Amino acid sequence: MNILLVEDEGEARNIIQLVIEQKLSTPEKTITIVHRRLLQDAIELLEKQDQLFDLIVFAYAGTGQALVKCLIQYGGPTAYVMCAPDNTSRAAFEQPGMLFEVAIRSNIGPTLLAALDRLAAKRKFGDQGTPDGDFVPIQTEALIGVSPLKCDVYIKLGPERYIKLIKKGDELDAEDLRKIRDVKKAESLFLRKDEASSLLDRQADAVKKLSESPNLTEAEADKAASASIEALRDVVDRMGFTPQAQKLAKTSVEITLKLLGARPKLSAVLARLKQEEGKYITAHSLTLGKIACALAYKMQWNSAATYLKLTLASFLHDLPLKDNELAAYTSLEEAKKSGQFSDADLQAFKLHPIKSAEYTRQFDEIPADVDQILMQHHERPDGSGFPRSLTHKYISPLASLFIIAHDLMHYMSEQPPGTLMDQFFVEAEDRYQTGHFKKIIKQLKEDQSTAT
Repeated sequence: MNILLVEDEGEARNIIQLVIEQKLSTPEKTITIVHRRLLQDAIELLEKQDQLFDLIVFAYAGTGQALVKCLIQYGGPTAYVMCAPDNTSRAAFEQPGMLFEVAIRSNIGPTLLAALDRLAAKRKFGDQGTPDGDFVPIQTEALIGVSPLKCDVYIKLGPERYIKLIKKGDELDAEDLRKIRDVKKAESLFLRKDEASSLLDRQADAVKKLSESPNLTEAEADKAASASIEALRDVVDRMGFTPQAQKLAKTSVEITLKLLGARPKLSAVLARLKQEEGKYITAHSLTLGKIACALAYKMQWNSAATYLKLTLASFLHDLPLKDNELAAYTSLEEAKKSGQFSDADLQAFKLHPIKSAEYTRQFDEIPADVDQILMQHHERPDGSGFPRSLTHKYISPLASLFIIAHDLMHYMSEQPPGTLMDQFFVEAEDRYQTGHFKKIIKQLKEDQSTAT
């Protein structure tokens, strides 16, 4: 058990330490007491986020209320004992759900002992941590653009050990988040599960506000949409598509479509492939929708409803996957042959089209056909795809287009800049000889010939 003792007076500090050791130390449970003389010293220690304390005992003489409020912002299940002249200060600092008690400095020994007993009667504290199931991971990038925060953000020190890193109401910019990533080595931060929806709600509002800007650039829209995908990947896995998650998905699709326009150019989208490199799932999910819409425009399937379906499907299609390397595979057999993934990973990969399609059933309103695109996006016209080994006769027109867009993106992303699509057509014509696939490839090839 880790205990922080904040006390400037030597005699009082010795008494407090003695009471703590007698009350809390057992042969099975050792305690570590860290001393700091002043509240400011303690706050500086806590701000390093290197250690989570189970109990903080601190002196309060009636001044420095701001420091006390700052001190008690830290920790998850941390218990607090304030050593004060009397009990009148309790109301100023105690918060709902907090393990907080007061000991009287003039009679510190007995009152501290009684305070520890009252804490133990409220709820066990010390070493039990906070269940991992109470927290939801969130990628650091997902916090970009959502200041001020509507909830506290935590960093994980170990199994069931979390400490508050960012307080509710804090303002953050990209540089602050970069420092968190570089200094704390934290790609993922954590939110309390019961507060995660407030972040998604705040993020959706930020995206909507950005989309209303008359000077919105594609780079700004892509950055906002990417942060949304990162947030959805983490939260939806634990909580499903809550109303707040649905709102964020829809506003992010809307801002992407706004910049894409009614006549998306395939060449312009492909030219940006290398610029949009990043975490594979996020970058891939953002760009795939643009390519699919550009192909739809070439096929004269260029209604706003079609663009919405393809972009929403792109946002959702890899959402169940966690491993960026696994997500980069287009074939289940290739993933197996790599030898990099466990049987459980491969099974999750095989079933992710089904899971992504199931997400659509959680939406209050969603266009028809999106679930079909998601269910079929890894199928192949010859029946060699997954999860259901469908042939071209049973693959919908939009799903066929989405599959070709997926293959085109995968092919072009592996080529040097400026590569023409000619070799893709050679390979694609061999694969796509039937049904809707043949029509789409024929149209795409004709357009390419006309352009050159």
